[in-house]
Amino acid sequence: SIMEARARNQEEEKCTIVDVDNTPIDADDFRCEYTVDSVPRIPKSMKPGRFSWSATIVRERRFGRAVRYWFYMGNDVRACPSFVAGQHGAMIGCNMIISANKSDLSLPSSLRSEGYAGKVRRVACEKEPFYYGVFNKDRKQMMSVSRSHSGMKISLDVPRNNRKIHLATRVSCYDPLSSCVVEYGGRVKKASTKNFQIVHEGLAVDKTGRKHPNVLLQMGRATSHTFAVEFSYPFFPFEAFALCLVNF
Repeated sequence: SIMEARARNQEEEKCTIVDVDNTPIDADDFRCEYTVDSVPRIPKSMKPGRFSWSATIVRERRFGRAVRYWFYMGNDVRACPSFVAGQHGAMIGCNMIISANKSDLSLPSSLRSEGYAGKVRRVACEKEPFYYGVFNKDRKQMMSVSRSHSGMKISLDVPRNNRKIHLATRVSCYDPLSSCVVEYGGRVKKASTKNFQIVHEGLAVDKTGRKHPNVLLQMGRATSHTFAVEFSYPFFPFEAFALCLVNF
């Protein structure tokens, strides 16, 4: 029947999230499964290039300060969030816990559930690299992120097949200080210092033969507390969320 054929096609089109060494990630690590139909298509106005996933980050504020960040796959913030992040402890700087269970944000490490994914940590006023420790210790050193003195220039190294992929933030065409990126459209509605793009050092060639930076991840402000995210390989949802948290 038509319904059986449609269900069979959806089963065949399931996306497999792969690690940076191009090996499939065990489903027990994230317990998330995305299908082609469940991930909304990126609008054609999104430039440049094509992205594998779209996501939305919602910032929750209480008493004038951000306390939680919710990560949703797709554009519907009414759906079940994939991850939630929150400040952990009274440390000055960035010290966030990322988990699929919001209860883990207030629990010590020994009592956290299997939904705990990792953390993003930075010591304030020091040139200390950003890093995260994941629940699976075998993948703990998979990515390192560092920030230069300018504050808005981020670079990261992703190991792949015993070599590193060097990625960096794209320099804005409109702002010599690179304080915000405003040259891409889609779901991004406002120019903001939170807007950024991560590009590969090589150039991508589109169908018209034009060369442009190979954008692998971008985040931009959609509303006052909502941010649109697009990303593709070698990033997967947890990495993209962790990297975006660095910019808050």
